[in-house]
Amino acid sequence: VVHAGHSGDFFPHHLDAEFCKTLPFGQRIAHGTMVFTIGVGLTATVINPVA
Repeated sequence: VVHAGHSGDFFPHHLDAEFCKTLPFGQRIAHGTMVFTIGVGLTATVINPVA
């Protein structure tokens, strides 16, 4: 939910658990930009060992 506030993406696929139970995945879907940000964070020490 915090990432939705940062990105401005309040699409129900990311926030509404009850709505998402009716969809094929059956649960909320992570924001693509959040997944990308986590991936970049995990590689930060490879790019800069001091990070």
